Amino acid sequence: MSQIAAALMIGGGILSTNSQISAGNAASRNATSVAGQLEQNAKLADLSAANQVATGQRGAQEALRQNKMLQSKQIAIAAASGASTSEKNIADLISTTAGQGEYEALNSLFEGNTRADALRNEAIGLRNKAKVTLFEGKQARKAAQIGAISSLLGSGAQAGSFYSKYNSKSPTDLTANSEL
Repeated sequence: MSQIAAALMIGGGILSTNSQISAGNAASRNATSVAGQLEQNAKLADLSAANQVATGQRGAQEALRQNKMLQSKQIAIAAASGASTSEKNIADLISTTAGQGEYEALNSLFEGNTRADALRNEAIGLRNKAKVTLFEGKQARKAAQIGAISSLLGSGAQAGSFYSKYNSKSPTDLTANSEL
């Protein structure tokens, strides 16, 4: 009977070991999957960053185009009224308009680059999180392996102790049997 109990203890240890290893492997696979999704999101953030830079550039080009049209309109109105573009008031107005156009173009570039920087930082954060997730998955697998070995050794030791407890003759048993 004690042999059956010892065998059951060892069997339970083996089942526990298998369960722990399976859980560790599942955690590692899950971490790999999550890390892959985080990396994919980082690539999308990088792509969005490039789009934001392009949007800023297009905005700057449009601001300069609109500004050139406004300057042309100012020159045409001045010419139609008989004023010369070399007159101080007209020259100042055209110069101020040109400066405003340059400001709007640079502002558009700045905004596009600022949004792109935020997206690049997001991509870096996602990649770092992916690395941490992979590391955690590997650690979970290692912890499960160590736990599995510990369970197996513990159940083996417990089974051995149980078996020796019920299958060894104590000194009193030996002397009692010798007197018969």
